[in-house]
Amino acid sequence: LVLALAATIGLFLFTIVGNAIAGPFLEAMTSKMLVMLGEPAPPARRFASALGRALLNQGLKLLVFGTIQVALLSCLLTPANFLHPFISGALTIFFLALEYWDYPLEGRGLFVPQRLKYLFSHPGAAIGFGAVSWLVMMVPLLGYVMLPASVCAATLLVHDLDRPARPD
Repeated sequence: LVLALAATIGLFLFTIVGNAIAGPFLEAMTSKMLVMLGEPAPPARRFASALGRALLNQGLKLLVFGTIQVALLSCLLTPANFLHPFISGALTIFFLALEYWDYPLEGRGLFVPQRLKYLFSHPGAAIGFGAVSWLVMMVPLLGYVMLPASVCAATLLVHDLDRPARPD
C-alpha cells in the first residue's frame, strides 16, 4: 500500500514538474504558430498578470475536475456503479482534449468557462482528439515525448475548426 501510494505521488509530481518545465516553451510555440497561421498575436502580459491569470484558470479547471471526481466516486455507491468505467473513460478523453486545447485557446485569451463552451461546441473533434491523446498516453513516457506535437496538432485543429468552410 505504501509503495502504491509513493508511486502515485511520484507520478503526480513527475506530471507537475514536467508541465511546469514544458509550459512556457509550449505557450511560446503556440503563440508563434497562431501568428504564423494569420491569427493575432496573443497579448503580452507582465509576469504578475500572467501568473494571476494562470492560477485563476488552473484553479477553475481543478474545481471542475474535483467536482466531477466527487460525482464520479459517488456513482460507485449507487446501483449505477457498473457505468463507472464507461463514464470515467469518457471523462478522461474529455479532459485530455481540454488539456491540449488549452494552449491555443489561452493564446486567444479565452478563460476556462469559454474553453469548456468551445470544447462542447465541437464534440466530434474533441472526442477524436481526446481519444487519440488517450491512446498516446497509454504508452509510458510517450505522452511527454509527443507533448510538443500534440500541442501543435491542437493548435492546428482549433485554427481549422474556426476557419470558414471553403467551397470545393
